[in-house]
Amino acid sequence: MSTPFPHHDTSDACNLAMLDAPSHSAMLARPHTLPRTESCTSGAASSSHPCKILRLCGAHGVGKTTLVNDLKEALPHMAVEVLGDGEVARSLMRQHEITQSMLTRDSATFEQLQHLIVGKQALLEQHCDDALNRAGLLVSDRCMVDPLAYTMWKFGESSCQYLSIKIKPDVQEALSRYRSLAASQIIVVPPFSSAASSENDNVRIVSGPQALSSLSTCMKSVLQHHKVPFYSLKSASRTQRVAEVLDVLDLQ
Repeated sequence: MSTPFPHHDTSDACNLAMLDAPSHSAMLARPHTLPRTESCTSGAASSSHPCKILRLCGAHGVGKTTLVNDLKEALPHMAVEVLGDGEVARSLMRQHEITQSMLTRDSATFEQLQHLIVGKQALLEQHCDDALNRAGLLVSDRCMVDPLAYTMWKFGESSCQYLSIKIKPDVQEALSRYRSLAASQIIVVPPFSSAASSENDNVRIVSGPQALSSLSTCMKSVLQHHKVPFYSLKSASRTQRVAEVLDVLDLQ
């Protein structure tokens, strides 16, 4: 039996967003443009603060789960634990009977899924301390940046939908924690190449190379706007990605 699909009232956020949002007619006249981002902030863990928590963020289908599995194989001597069961969005879609078609065609469903992801991620991150007692390295294949970036990509940075996610206490608390933890590393995982498209698994939305690249830009924009240090992968193969991550974490 599916869990009732919750409703999130965004009216207060909309009222705040309207203070500096473009007019409705202007929004219809042209698609929203992505915010310009500067070069990535390098947030590599230092030797005085070895990384204990690795958070990966990136669009769907760019290889985050694959990278997590590859890292576990590359670090057999280290107790690597994955936060949660991975694939948070997929499990929530099953639980609430959200289909690929609903996500593609219904903007309200897309928005509601991001709120659900925030709630699930907040619950997962409450267990970080317990997991760290067991693990040498705790890895999460998503963080609170993901729902923010997806909402920015879908609706625009000035939209009330984006602001309704941004002002959630769980999101603000997480961003503050990401800024302050010296032993934490956020890595943005971009598409493998400009020609890459996400595979159709009949669950997640199918995105072409331009959409995946735009999502990656949104991830970096959110991190930069909230002054959260991060590193963006540059390697073009699975093997090179693993080596690059190990180098960033000083685990070579």
